[in-house]
Amino acid sequence: MTRCLTGKKSTAEIEIELKQRAQDFQDVLDIVRRQVNDRLFQVGVQIIRHHITPETSGLAISNIADAAINTLCPAVKEEYATRHGQFPNGDMAVVALGKLGGRDMTIESDLDLLFIYEAEGDQSDGEKPLTAIPYFTRLGQRYLSALTAPTAEGPLYEVDMRLRPSGNAGPLASALQSFVQYHQNDAWTWERMALTRARIIYSSDALQAKLEAAIKTVLTTPQNPATLLKDVAAMRVRLMEGRSPSGPWDIKNIRGGLIDIEFIAQYLQLLHASENPEVLSQDTGTALQNIRMCGALGDEPADQLIDALQLWRNIQGIIRLTAGDNFDDQTATSGNCAMLLAACEADNLATLKEQVSDTAATIFRLYQEIIEPPAAELLDN
Repeated sequence: MTRCLTGKKSTAEIEIELKQRAQDFQDVLDIVRRQVNDRLFQVGVQIIRHHITPETSGLAISNIADAAINTLCPAVKEEYATRHGQFPNGDMAVVALGKLGGRDMTIESDLDLLFIYEAEGDQSDGEKPLTAIPYFTRLGQRYLSALTAPTAEGPLYEVDMRLRPSGNAGPLASALQSFVQYHQNDAWTWERMALTRARIIYSSDALQAKLEAAIKTVLTTPQNPATLLKDVAAMRVRLMEGRSPSGPWDIKNIRGGLIDIEFIAQYLQLLHASENPEVLSQDTGTALQNIRMCGALGDEPADQLIDALQLWRNIQGIIRLTAGDNFDDQTATSGNCAMLLAACEADNLATLKEQVSDTAATIFRLYQEIIEPPAAELLDN
């Protein structure tokens, strides 16, 4: 029964349960923390008992995060409005990027978020009115606090806002028009790559429609192929310099690992989306399928990338659940190793390590064929 309660419930169903017993704002904070942590524990148990795989658990974990945001943000906004009022036809959207945007979170994932607002009028209509920039900046700070501050029921999430326009130097909340102008005129290629995973979680219908249209416009704007290729290759080099793999089980950072697959998918989406908007998807696996269907990726490399993505997600998910990010098969407990083998349907560690090595080599070869040498040739010229 636990499997059905957590693994298959929609975001809306979880939201209803989170809101049922709340009497005031502090209740909302405490109940969300208690329920989210309980549900994440249940997902972990389901993975360990093999009711769901680490890969498929990503949707359940992301639904829990969506429900937490959709429960906390309205409560925060309602309390905030009692003092500062609202803007006519104004609202602020919460946009997910990264693993939450792609619905492939692990138990230990943080939340990559953007806050995008739109407002009419000079100031809010409350007892203590504010102009738009301080109003939505402070509201964004309240959202962050609700999602991150520990209460008596414990912590909730770590939130990363570094993917907002201009990074940590930029405003916490961006006006819709400024966001669009930035991405049309000033954004780096890596910021557009990140935007391929943008998914709006909390927003009014009107703002959501405008924002989805704006994001699609940015992603389907024709790219200079040479510039795009060089930028993607250069960004991967910078990541390697700053994030050396901690070992052969660091599935995210090894060559041929998750980052290489995501870079291939994001590069090909940006390259082809102007002529084939249907290639776009926040989920990397779906994006690869879409790229194959539009003829930009052959069947064999598409299958290799998708199979590797599934393996990497299973390995990363079980390692983060059982051992954190520093798994070492030489020192790991027999129980941890057994759970890893079960998640990957492998007979023994030697066989699995060989599969990891062979898969990484295949994906790295594909990365080189699609991105690395072509970019190097362009740089030489």
